[in-house]
Amino acid sequence: MANFIDLLMNQLSGTESAQEISKNLNAETGQVQNAIQQFLPIMAKALGNNLSQQGGLESLFNAVSKDHDGSILDNITAALGGGGSQSSDMGQKILSHVLGPKAYQVAQLLGQSSGLGAEKSSSLMSQMAPLVMGLLGKQTRSMGLGQEGLGQFISSSLNQATQTDPKNMGFIASFLDKDGDGSVTDDLFKMGAKMLFKGWFNGRG
Repeated sequence: MANFIDLLMNQLSGTESAQEISKNLNAETGQVQNAIQQFLPIMAKALGNNLSQQGGLESLFNAVSKDHDGSILDNITAALGGGGSQSSDMGQKILSHVLGPKAYQVAQLLGQSSGLGAEKSSSLMSQMAPLVMGLLGKQTRSMGLGQEGLGQFISSSLNQATQTDPKNMGFIASFLDKDGDGSVTDDLFKMGAKMLFKGWFNGRG
């Protein structure tokens, strides 16, 4: 079975997405690509965490069935073009549901680790979130997944990623589980993960 995190990396972390978001943010493409590569596994892990909450799987399945058919991926440049407010508003709603109060902390983390800064990282996340959901919806349809199959797809993908890269996935899990107190910069150095986290994409097997 395909690995959801690898699919995200292969389809959404390339130069096409990075260059378009770079234009929208007036930022360096390299920093944007680093932030995207770091955001995607965090988003996948957060989606997985939500499955353990009451009604979480049902809610996710309904969302990808009704609102995210994957057509957004047919033209990523157009979807990201200008950082349109409609796409950004959708992204904010997705982030609010999936990450909740952790969303700004994730933006701080990406900002510190990539050099992009929290504000631009937050905007990047809003632009990427609909693409993530679009890819999940596309896979759900192409694989003919029902509600339980979707949950197994995400869970098995996370398990495989954890076996492949336990340090990075362990850091992501610890970061998402933290209570939100203290400095994100301190957390990075305490966990010894700043440079490790930057090496996520290059270190994938």
